[in-house]
Amino acid sequence: FSVSWPRVMPTGRKESLNAEGLEYYRQAVDALLEAKIEPFITLYHYDLPAALEHSEGGWLNSSVVDAFSEYADVVFEALSPRVKYWLTINEPHSIATGGYMYGEAAPGRCSNRSLCRHGNGTTE
Repeated sequence: FSVSWPRVMPTGRKESLNAEGLEYYRQAVDALLEAKIEPFITLYHYDLPAALEHSEGGWLNSSVVDAFSEYADVVFEALSPRVKYWLTINEPHSIATGGYMYGEAAPGRCSNRSLCRHGNGTTE
């Protein structure tokens, strides 16, 4: 299953840590293990916190990589060693092309102004 970054850290930063959101995933992992189901966790599944998109430009700003690392550390600390299998980003190619080249997915950036208000699919 996927952990929702905005549920764990609404602003995308550790200062906004939502303990209840993190506890939800602890309980989900416990329930899976109790049922003898091995959890596989995806850290990012099209759910960049809106604050990081609006204030920092989302994935186009390298500071978001640092924020993701901080988020991943928090989730690893909370769920390891009970979770052994981790995936970082679900469908990275689709996020890159759909979100930044063709504008078909969040954040909807592309070069074609009839489809997108912002972006440059040749450089992003």
